[in-house]
Amino acid sequence: MGVADLLYKLRIPYNSKEGYEFMGKLSEALSYYSMEESVALAQSRGAFPLCSKTEYPEGKIPIAGYYEKPKQRHYYDWDALIAKIQKHGVRHVLTTTVAPTGTLSMLADCSNGMEPTFALVFEKRVTVGRFFYTNKIFEEVLRENGLYSEELLAKVADNYGSVRGIDEIPEWIQNIFVTAMDIHWTDHLMAKGSMARLDWKCNCKNHQYAK
Repeated sequence: MGVADLLYKLRIPYNSKEGYEFMGKLSEALSYYSMEESVALAQSRGAFPLCSKTEYPEGKIPIAGYYEKPKQRHYYDWDALIAKIQKHGVRHVLTTTVAPTGTLSMLADCSNGMEPTFALVFEKRVTVGRFFYTNKIFEEVLRENGLYSEELLAKVADNYGSVRGIDEIPEWIQNIFVTAMDIHWTDHLMAKGSMARLDWKCNCKNHQYAK
């Protein structure tokens, strides 16, 4: 969870080369360190019962791209880790997964899974008026730059939660604080590829189809 919020915090556009590279590094780090810890547990507690019947002893690991030719660039020493796996095995069959995080992300107050934020401002209307639920990092930036106001939040909410095309908001903020509906469908696919070819749903505009 929280990938889109982290990119906001780092001022990196989700749909950019820098964003894709960061997501790739993040995904690889999660895979590497979780597998490294599984090897450490295998040393102290033993590998999972059927480890010897898998491809782990052959040095084959379930990492997308590792065995593709030419070998993709990696940021960690997988060869050294594979040598440890061949010697000690792993405690877990797999070490990473992506759970449905729609509700969990609400409880944790962060963006959903690894997707771009659906909207920066949500509106709730009651008899006494309008109330806005705003992405906390977006709100911080508005306040830091003297832009925050209820009127501006209303404009963003009325713009489907997007800052695109709102004159009062500087271009650099519009470029960084993108939402799922702002970016092209190919950017969604680039992000998926960067995050180790994960299977997740896409929030795209309603005129975009599988074909």
